[in-house]
Amino acid sequence: MNCGIDLITPNMKSASPLILLLFLSVLLTSCDKKAVIKVKGTGFDYNAVISIFPTVNSSKPILVKSLKSEKQEYSLRLEKSGYGRVELNSNGNRSFWIYLGEGVQEINFDIKTRFDYPVTYSSSSEGQEIINFYHLEAKALQAVKDSLQLAKETLNKSTSETVVAAANNYNHWVELKDKQHYNIVKDFSQKYPNSLFTLIVIQDDNLLAQNGKDYLQLISRLPEEVRDSFVGKQLIAQLSESLGREIGSKMAVVSGTDPQGNAFDAKILKKVNLFICWVSYDDTSRENNEALVALYKQYKDRDVEFIGVSLDKHKAWWTTVIKDDKLTWPQYSDLLHAKSPNFGRLCPQRLPYMFLTDKEGNILSQDLGVKNVELDLETYLAPKSGSIL
Repeated sequence: MNCGIDLITPNMKSASPLILLLFLSVLLTSCDKKAVIKVKGTGFDYNAVISIFPTVNSSKPILVKSLKSEKQEYSLRLEKSGYGRVELNSNGNRSFWIYLGEGVQEINFDIKTRFDYPVTYSSSSEGQEIINFYHLEAKALQAVKDSLQLAKETLNKSTSETVVAAANNYNHWVELKDKQHYNIVKDFSQKYPNSLFTLIVIQDDNLLAQNGKDYLQLISRLPEEVRDSFVGKQLIAQLSESLGREIGSKMAVVSGTDPQGNAFDAKILKKVNLFICWVSYDDTSRENNEALVALYKQYKDRDVEFIGVSLDKHKAWWTTVIKDDKLTWPQYSDLLHAKSPNFGRLCPQRLPYMFLTDKEGNILSQDLGVKNVELDLETYLAPKSGSIL
């Protein structure tokens, strides 16, 4: 069926607006992709429920059904094929990835599978790739999990003489377990270079920013159609921005002006500079201000500058809080709120966010909490080893 505008005929152009609206509603509905999911379940309790969401971040399911330990068939409409989310409510809740494509797809669930991923079979190649990823992950993590459990038992049995060594060994295995995700994604991408699921699981990494350089290199080796996909371009942009905030990197240029309309000038930078990304209506930002005012009085004469970068939209709100909270250090904003280039370049999509730079604008430390600002300031104000006072 052609879903283009040419389906509106000359006769229909003279129809009433209501008739045209009804026609377009039917037309758009009929343009949805039809999907049939044939499900075979094993090991579910009598009140098990399956909910299917069209994307991982969707809040509204497109299907909610009772799930029995027998064959069932569900029909649903999709706006487009892609990776969605399934929630299973059976002896506890599970949420996991699934591939949703038009046409008929067979899926087998086994709630008692030894793998964390309860899908044991998918007739689609994309669905089978997801299964293979989680099997690969389970095998790769098993050895680390065994070592981590042994390290934990050793730590629990340690004495005052051995506790430090035992704790260091335990922390080593915790860090290795966290970093293992990158290695698993790398192995998966080599086996399935054309799979878009590689991009999905990169986004899932809790250490995404920490592994940013490695992931950018990994993505650069993927086929062009994967890199140039919507998710690929989005992920490359996200990782590139986060790398611009890495320690040792040159900070991005501040967008905006001070309340008097003067643009940011790097000449105001001192030996150590605390950049404070904030917004006037945020409670945590306001709470931080009280502690920062005290710190500024303590450090402003020690070659330290505080610089506020507001992500506000309304100038009146911004300037009122500056006055009410007695913020006497330089303040800048482009009043573009979420559309500000300061989001991403200077700070991630969360506020408040603070980082330190030197006089040249090189980032010294990042993601500071208000309680550890003083320690970092003292660290970078201290003379370098071997300096003559």
